[in-house]
Amino acid sequence: MPPFTQEKMNQKPVHSDAMSTDGYLIDQDYTQAYSYRGMSSAYNGCGWIASYNMLHALGSDMSYEQVHQEMDSLFPIKIPGPTPGYKLEKFLHRYVYFHVSSGREKILKAASRCRAGILFYWEGKEPHYTTFVRIGQSDEFRFFNVTDGLEDCRYTMKGFLSTRPSLPFMRAYTTVRGLKLEAQNENHPKNGMLPWDAALSASRIKPQAEAGSAS
Repeated sequence: MPPFTQEKMNQKPVHSDAMSTDGYLIDQDYTQAYSYRGMSSAYNGCGWIASYNMLHALGSDMSYEQVHQEMDSLFPIKIPGPTPGYKLEKFLHRYVYFHVSSGREKILKAASRCRAGILFYWEGKEPHYTTFVRIGQSDEFRFFNVTDGLEDCRYTMKGFLSTRPSLPFMRAYTTVRGLKLEAQNENHPKNGMLPWDAALSASRIKPQAEAGSAS
């Protein structure tokens, strides 16, 4: 792939197939119009994508363009690679109250009482970040950017951790309180309610996967 400048890569929005109908990024393969750490986001963009999806789930007004730009600016020297955990935490600390858990059992415990979060795990031979959002009051979560093009990928956390990670090394960034006060928009129609709850009540999205049966 030829080298791309930041200006050239950011001059147009992501492909429509990258987005769900309710505004989440669900397929990083279609974010090739963006450069992240000096390479196409299609290859290493899961970190900034997961950060955007988490903020979107919590009612933030930040666009994916803003999240991408801010996270990419954390790397003044553009050495290609994934998003290190400490950089992800640095970004999240600005906007979200969150708790970090490492290992399967601690993640399961944190997930049992959280609203949403980001999970770092190994998918095959690749490190990966995915955002998960609780579906109503159930034990199921909706996971994003884990199955190409699937906007309603459902698992319980136990089901996901039992079937998807290829290695035991995993970490979760979970939130109960949500956005920090200075990051909230009182006039935002989604403030105080997860967008998925609204979509579910309106039946706008029909389930495409019942993946949580492994639990």
